[in-house]
Parts: sequence; structure tokens; C-alpha cells
Amino acid sequence: HSHTIVPFTTLQGEIQRVGFDLAYASVYKDYRDSLGVLQRKLVRLTKEVGHDHVDVVKTYNSIAVLYKNQGLYVQSLAYFQKCLETKIKTLGRNHVDVASTCKSMGVVLQRQGVFDKAFEYLSKCLEILTQQLGEDHLLTAAAHMSIAMVQHAQGLLPEAMKSYDKSLEIKIRLVGDTHLDVASAYNNIGGVYLDEGDHKKALAFYEKCLEITVRAVGEDHPEVAKTYKNMGLVYWGMEVHETALECYQKDLDITTRAVGEEHMDVAATRMNMGVVYKSQ
Repeated sequence: HSHTIVPFTTLQGEIQRVGFDLAYASVYKDYRDSLGVLQRKLVRLTKEVGHDHVDVVKTYNSIAVLYKNQGLYVQSLAYFQKCLETKIKTLGRNHVDVASTCKSMGVVLQRQGVFDKAFEYLSKCLEILTQQLGEDHLLTAAAHMSIAMVQHAQGLLPEAMKSYDKSLEIKIRLVGDTHLDVASAYNNIGGVYLDEGDHKKALAFYEKCLEITVRAVGEDHPEVAKTYKNMGLVYWGMEVHETALECYQKDLDITTRAVGEEHMDVAATRMNMGVVYKSQ
């Protein structure tokens, strides 16, 4: 093809397809006000209760998350690091709360494109969770998923598939095969197959994702729109242009109703549709 579909990217920006993430933290509208409030709170708390108090650690974490959501990753990591050091000091190296901060740092490092470090922190997270909670736990499944996403972003497709499969296996065992967490895993596995050029398998997994998501949240939901977008990308890759356009149209209709005409997601889908029309 002479044209490339403009991929819809999540805020992570590291994978072409849409990330399936219902739990993404809300964007802070009054970022500076929030940061000011938290930093004043931190000064007050450290004077009152010292650096190692649980409320101080929570405030470090809140500031780190605030910076992360603004894309200020260096600052975010600095506060997560403070959070991690204090947790290790007060709770020990193998506490579940330490694993949680390791995961947060891994996610930020992934967004920076520092994949080796991200893998290191996420592996530590997985190690602690497996030790403390066992293999059969949703947090352990989520850690496998996070590692898979780093491997996927690095183009390590067989390794990513193995990690996604592990996550999927645990999720199905714990919550059944009609849960949104399972849909999320199907979405990501579809993405690996798409990157491998196996369009039929990619489509099969996106269809499974779509079926579960529609059943769980209804047809008129942004997550459903994202799955149609991904399916459109597969059909375009297969040169089935008419079906690609149908998928993009469904995505466009749902997304427009959800966020309005002016949103960047709507613009991205219109651009994709334009590329398909040109390549017919």
C-alpha cells in the first residue's frame, strides 16, 4: 500500500492498536491547582508525622500519578522512587504495596521507551505478587499483562504472546470467559497476531473481545468503538476495504456520540477512513 493507516494510539503511544483500558486514570483538569494542594500537604505532613508515615507515602504516590497523567515522566519517576524507597524501608522488600509501586514505575518507564528498565521493575512486581498472593490471583494476571505489553512494544512477539496467554489463562480461571478483563487480553493477543501479519487470527480475537464487551457494557460504549477501530485495521490489511469502512463507520458513530465531533479520536477515525477510500 502507498498509504499508511494513521493508528489510533492510547496515551502510552507505544502500540499501534488501541489499548483496552477501562481503568485509565481521569485526566486532571486543574493540574497546577491539584499539584499545589498536594505539595503543600506533603510539606505539612512531613513536619507533623515525618517522612516515613503512610500518609506521606500516599501523597508521594498521588503527586507521581499527577505528573504521569500530564506526561511529565521524569518528575513522576522521582516521586514514585521516593514512594518505593519509603515502602521498602517501612514494609520490607517483598510487600504487595512494594509490588504496586514497582508496577507504576514500570508503566512510566515503558511510556518513556526505557523498555529494559520497565521490564526489570515489572518482573520484580510479578515476583513479589507470585510469592505473596500466588499465581492464581488477578493482580498476578495483571502483572503478566504489563510485562507482555513491554515485550510487545519491543517487538518481542513470541515472548509477548506467552505472557498474554499466561495472563488470559489466570483470568479465565478466576473470573470466567465473559469478563472485561478477558476481553482486554483477547484485544492484546489480537494485536500480536496483527503485528505478525496473521490477519485471520487477529480478527478472531478482536471478535471475541467485541462479543464480551458488547455483552458487558452495551453496543454504545467507547471500548466497543475501539474494538471496531482495531477490526477496521485488520480488514484494511486484508484489503477488504468495504468491511474496513463499515467497522470504521461503527467506530465513528459510537465515538461521535460519546465525545462529540471535535475530539481527536473522531479525527483519527476520519483519517483512517480517508486512507481506505484512497486505496480502493
